[in-house]
Parts: sequence; C-alpha cells; structure tokens
Amino acid sequence: MRNAKFSIGSYKGLARRDNRDSAFFVSSDYSFLMGIFDGVSSASGSGKGVNIAKDFIVNRFKDFRNDKMTDLSDLIFELNKVLCDSGLNEPFMTYAILEIPKHSSLMYQFSSMGDSRIYAVSSQYVLQLTKDDSINENFITKYLGRPNLIHSDFQTVQQNITEKAFLLCTDGFYSVIENEKKGFLEIIGAIGLKKWYYIKNRMDKLMLNKNNDDATYVLVRIEDSND
Repeated sequence: MRNAKFSIGSYKGLARRDNRDSAFFVSSDYSFLMGIFDGVSSASGSGKGVNIAKDFIVNRFKDFRNDKMTDLSDLIFELNKVLCDSGLNEPFMTYAILEIPKHSSLMYQFSSMGDSRIYAVSSQYVLQLTKDDSINENFITKYLGRPNLIHSDFQTVQQNITEKAFLLCTDGFYSVIENEKKGFLEIIGAIGLKKWYYIKNRMDKLMLNKNNDDATYVLVRIEDSND
C-alpha cells in the first residue's frame, strides 16, 4: 500500500490584483487525488470559476469512482458542464490533476489542459509528464470553461511511474523555478529526507517577490509500505 506526504503553496502574482489560482489534495480509501487550477487572468469569471472547480472536485470526486480509481475524464467533463452552467462570464482556467492509487499494483493516472504541468521528480532530475496546450507562453489553445469542449478533450493518461515524488504547478510557478534552479534542486533534495516543514519554508522564500503571475504548486512524495 502507498502513503503520501505533501506540501501546497499558492502565491498572488506581483502584477495581479487577486490570486486566481487554487490547489487541492484529497484522499479516499482507494487513492490520493491532487490538482491545481489556474484562472485565466484576462477572463472576468476565472476567479470565481476556480473556486467552483475546486469545490466540485473535492466534494464530488468519489461519485465518479470507476472500479478502483476515479474516472477522471467523466469527472472533468462534468466539471466543465458545471462551469458553463454557472452563469459566470468567462469562467476560464487551466488545470492539472494527478491520481495515485493506494494499491501499489495499480497505475498512476493524470490529466491536464492548458499550460499547468505535472512533473515526476527525483534527486537528479525533473521530468515533465504532461504536454502544454499552448502556442507560446502567452497563448493557450485549450482551457476549462468553454462550452464547445467534448468528452474526448479530457484525456486521461495511465502510466507506471518509478519516481516517488511529483510536482504539480501553474505557469507562474515554473517560470520562477526555471530561473531559480539551484534553490529548487536544494528543496527537491530534502524530499527524500522527509523535511516537510523545511520544504514549505524554503519554497515560500524561493517565491518571495519573484512571481509576477499567480503561482501555485503541490509537491507530493509517495511512500510504499515497504519503504
């Protein structure tokens, strides 16, 4: 069986009036589910939309259980319908969601849209698992909250992954760590030592006065029962 330790942080951008990012980490008797949402800054309803999205996932994900995992495609497709029916103007956002089954024989699964990312992390490297839906850093091609999205737009990847740590983050976060690689690698090195208070403090200091855009992360380490 697997267990999980995690750290979450969200930081308002220096150039933003309010923080339109959010993150969650929930567990059930069969899995750990975590994710991030990044409200599109130019969309008027994105902030309230992100709150709706987080509440929906946290309160409803167990209703979408499919055998021993969550049916992420159905869950996020239904979430998009809720956003479109919310009455909000432009409730647009990107997302990245990762599910880790508690039973070690089952595969990990993840889904993303836009430019929010999931990385597999080790003490030696950081490997991007998701692909961006964007032409460049300023133009995303797909995002939640659009009424013309269909079920097949919400693809889920199932994968056997050997790494024990994962980073989910918004573009405002990874744009900072790409310029602060030394400090970030020092933080990553502390994951294996299980220094979670240190990790959270160092992450806060790393981001201090550096993120122009809202920046959010979930950092998680998986521990098997035989670790």
